[in-house]
Amino acid sequence: MDLHYPFSDLELRRCRWIGQASNAILARVANDLKPGLSEREIAARLLDECAHEDLTLDVLIVGADERVSRYQHPPPTENRLKRYALLHPAARRWGLHANVTRLLHFGEPPEDIRRAASVAQTVAANVATMLRPGARFADILVEQKRIYAALGYAEEWRNHFQGGITGYTLADPTRSLQPEARAVSDQAYDYFVTITGAKAEELFLLTDGGVEVASAGPRWPLRRIETARGAVEYPDMLVRD
Repeated sequence: MDLHYPFSDLELRRCRWIGQASNAILARVANDLKPGLSEREIAARLLDECAHEDLTLDVLIVGADERVSRYQHPPPTENRLKRYALLHPAARRWGLHANVTRLLHFGEPPEDIRRAASVAQTVAANVATMLRPGARFADILVEQKRIYAALGYAEEWRNHFQGGITGYTLADPTRSLQPEARAVSDQAYDYFVTITGAKAEELFLLTDGGVEVASAGPRWPLRRIETARGAVEYPDMLVRD
């Protein structure tokens, strides 16, 4: 695994391309969806869009309404969208991955969904600011737990692995359990932050210039999240009429 890093300039450019392609695909699909579509029909649209970009999907998760809260990884079914959708294509090209999760709601979301999404995004944004060359993954996990608790969701971190490196591997969260495993520059990171009813996941790239949310892009709303280590522009829930 360590032989994959650091990335070359070409690999970094490819990661950025995959991140931006994922954002564009999610924006096109989410802005075209209508209530009444089944999760499988939504998944088919994501697959079609990805095929046009020569992207392979290693994982495709689509959940609608109550299934977003019921399952961490809802596989697409015939369940039909009413108001709320979770979209997660794990896209791959050139062997490199971008795992991106986005949320869509028709009409103003209920307070519990809005708050769950906000907390998940806040935890993820804090992770982004903690990623520094030499930062220990175990220390990031300790701080994640503290933030979950401070925001009123102390046990939610137990419901899914919290994250680690990505790139030529889909995701490797085991580094969080290795006391001396450290982040390095020119590496890609994937943190899958879950709160019951919501998720936050974007492609992070750490370079000598700092951390990039490489999958954030046009046509998807961003929210500015302040952390103790600086501010992050992080993709928000898309709310449609």
